[in-house]
Amino acid sequence: MRIPDHTLSEIRDKLDIAEVIGETVTLQRRGGRYWGLCPFHQEKSPSFSVTPDKGVFYCFGCHKGGTLFDFVMEVEKVPWRDAVEILAKKAGIEIPHEDEQRDGIGRETFLELYRRVAGSFHWLLLESPQGEPARAYLASRGLSPETIAAFQLGYAPPDRDWLFGFLTRKSYSADFLGKTGLFLDNSRGRGGSLFASRIMFPIANSRGEILAFGGRAMGDAQPKYLNSPETAFFRKGENLFGLDKAASAIRRDGWFVLVEGYMDAIAMHQAGIANCVAPLGTALTEAQVRLLKRFASKGVLLFDSDAAGQKATDRAIELLEAQDILVQVAMVEGGKDPADLVQRGQAEELKALLARPQESFPYSLGKALAAADRGTAEGREHVRDALFPFIAAAASPMRKDGYLGLLADSLGVDVGAVRQDFTAWLKRRQPGGGRRDSARPAAGTGTAGGKAAAEAGRTAISPDLFLMLSVAAHRELFSQVRNGGVGLGDLDDERAARLFVALEEAFRAEEEGFEAFCSRIDDPALRDLVMRKVASGEFDMAQERAVADGIRRIRQRAVRRKRDLVSAEIRRLEKEKGDPALVRDLLAEKMHLDGELERLQAPAVGANQGSAGPTRTGAAGV
Repeated sequence: MRIPDHTLSEIRDKLDIAEVIGETVTLQRRGGRYWGLCPFHQEKSPSFSVTPDKGVFYCFGCHKGGTLFDFVMEVEKVPWRDAVEILAKKAGIEIPHEDEQRDGIGRETFLELYRRVAGSFHWLLLESPQGEPARAYLASRGLSPETIAAFQLGYAPPDRDWLFGFLTRKSYSADFLGKTGLFLDNSRGRGGSLFASRIMFPIANSRGEILAFGGRAMGDAQPKYLNSPETAFFRKGENLFGLDKAASAIRRDGWFVLVEGYMDAIAMHQAGIANCVAPLGTALTEAQVRLLKRFASKGVLLFDSDAAGQKATDRAIELLEAQDILVQVAMVEGGKDPADLVQRGQAEELKALLARPQESFPYSLGKALAAADRGTAEGREHVRDALFPFIAAAASPMRKDGYLGLLADSLGVDVGAVRQDFTAWLKRRQPGGGRRDSARPAAGTGTAGGKAAAEAGRTAISPDLFLMLSVAAHRELFSQVRNGGVGLGDLDDERAARLFVALEEAFRAEEEGFEAFCSRIDDPALRDLVMRKVASGEFDMAQERAVADGIRRIRQRAVRRKRDLVSAEIRRLEKEKGDPALVRDLLAEKMHLDGELERLQAPAVGANQGSAGPTRTGAAGV
């Protein structure tokens, strides 16, 4: 259930972030900040900072940062909810759970329904005559009764009317059932059950709460696998099959195994490989990778060796590398998958595969070399172009450099030339460079960005972005921006516009905390930039003046542009001998804009030389 916002605020108020982090990191106070050796990477000089008045930590070495909740998530390797409960206990606060409502459905009511349906499907599999074909199939795949029970596998009967009748007799309304994702008619729940004649796989979150189902068809029915649609409490791209069973093992071992399908994951667990999870019948998503990053920073991909499996492996490598997860690859050869090996009693072969995985880049390099003739310039360029996306995905600069060296060695060319080609390739992919890659922004208040985000944030700061960063560091000054006549449409820098939106949303929601504001920044690179700048203290001096100057510069630009448009329209009308009255009105408007521009260009009262702004802080680079 949802943890009330006022409880989160109470936890923040009762706990001193420096004191809590100080239990793990030896901190020394310097000015208004605390500094120490980062607990997330090896270093000899302190680059880890804690800013108590903002309630954030940030490491200038590895670029991890966030709130106290994020710190506990990283140190304890637990999901956000568990981190909140750990801190609530430390603060002596009891968490009053609210029954969260979404789309008119209470979360507890939704979860209770899915618990009940999962139990019914499980009983039908184990006890009903209708479940005999499903029992026989699972036995033929080598699954033990203990495994079937542990994963609460079930069976949906052929009668599509059965489930609706069963649940309405339990006093569930048709309107409610129509919102649960269990029925074909998503408005009234009367179109029959979505699942019929299928083996059922309950899909749970990391806390073991069942949110959805996957159903495998019996016989030749299509589609072979059918998943629950997204509902108020279930998003396919944000959950992983088997994570509730694997979470503790992943934390303990420090790494995870990612397989393609439900049966593969279940077979791996039966084989004693308990740190295994799978996507939910679709391609791996960035949200799923961020979820995995909460538990471990190393993973092994164990996908099928067919074309689809190799394509999925390539995509997974890029996503995992981007989150600074060390990726290795173990491939099941001969068209077999992990479930096949367990079915044939070859569990030890699975373990042997995982004991000797291949590093991800040598794996990708080997594939590219096998597909091209490195003896020709065209072949070498083909290999280069195939591997640059993998290299670019790596969050670690050191890892990037190592990959470029391996590529150069394999092609027998100078590494400097490869680096130059890579730099040019990156520039072509940047906005304005001929191509723009759009990545789905990260949501939520998780650890900000990592190294890849930090690198993306190291770009020139425009006057617009400087202003919004100043306000982000001093939220009380946002009203000065709003009252100064600066709106979203006045900002040319997309990053500044995103910060304006986050500040406006936090302002309207009356959220005063820095954490709440950061949670509204949907771009991880931008969120990292904000935390880095706030942690650096760059915006601690003369901020009222800096904000006033920034507002004036942006207003000048907006008024100048409007005046130029009016002037252009006057010239057009005069040339075409247009309506004289309209020309007079436009001339009057231009005079007003000229006066406004003159007012904005006049020095501010009490202005000092060297006013705060991008030029003073060296905004040419971050």
